[in-house]
Amino acid sequence: MTRLLPLLLLLATGCGDDFTNAPLEDDARFLAAAPSATVVRIGGPTGPSPALATTLIVAEPADLYVLTRQVSLSLNGAAFDLLHAVDRIVEHPPTVRDADGRVWAPAPHPLDPLDTVFTMTRADGAFDYVLEQRRRGDDGPYAATLSGRFTPTADPATGAGTLTLDLDAAHGLGTSVARGRLTVDYAQGPDGLRLDLAFDGFTADPAQAPLDTTYAYRETPAGQGTLDFAFPTDDGQRVAVRSRWRADGAGRADALVAQGGTTVEVSECWGPDFGKVYGRAGQRAEGDVTACAFPDADFFSDSPLLTGP
Repeated sequence: MTRLLPLLLLLATGCGDDFTNAPLEDDARFLAAAPSATVVRIGGPTGPSPALATTLIVAEPADLYVLTRQVSLSLNGAAFDLLHAVDRIVEHPPTVRDADGRVWAPAPHPLDPLDTVFTMTRADGAFDYVLEQRRRGDDGPYAATLSGRFTPTADPATGAGTLTLDLDAAHGLGTSVARGRLTVDYAQGPDGLRLDLAFDGFTADPAQAPLDTTYAYRETPAGQGTLDFAFPTDDGQRVAVRSRWRADGAGRADALVAQGGTTVEVSECWGPDFGKVYGRAGQRAEGDVTACAFPDADFFSDSPLLTGP
């Protein structure tokens, strides 16, 4: 995973003798394989620069654009605290080094309620990692709140991995309102970023029933993105959305809304100012489809929520 420090350390290995630089070079490879909130994150359609935005008269925002932004922000929020804990702890030098392992266990910040240990091991070209935490002053066992594996390519900043966030464990430590488990399959390479997320028994509100659902996110190096997501509504509908956007923020979302034996197709397009330029629900349409960033509909028709029992 991309971090500035590992890249700087790898550059630094070009100077001086091998014995002195070897630990730094190996630290950099471990750091590059550690998960980071700056990479394992869902992007979303972004608009013009602040200076340009002040000169625009923004039309009514497209509803599916707003929904896409809300979903991306909530997904990042579910994972951010634990990933950010990894980012913070690896800013310190490793506490323990051996040939194929690193352990970070720095003294906690005075205001941090948790003791945290991050352990990485290397075997067969892959890096396994686990984040363990417990309440400060507690002499009991640590709880594993995040774990996973990353396999780099020849370029240590790219590769593929899987991580699991145990939100129940984090909830038990008092650091997460959410409950359940989140598994993320991720890959970064020349084609961009791929994230496939699966929530198991997830809820961010004790009053809500636990939810099993999946999300898929793709981002190209040029800044174009796609987000697939699905959810049930309180009135029994099942909604599956595929949202696409360009680097300038203009985009399109196509939704399938199923209830009983009926499925309705809904589409919306928005411009760089996020204002709706086209909309269609069933046979009713408004606006100009030629103004869409993507002229053709592309539905998330294979969503398990729609195809499952």
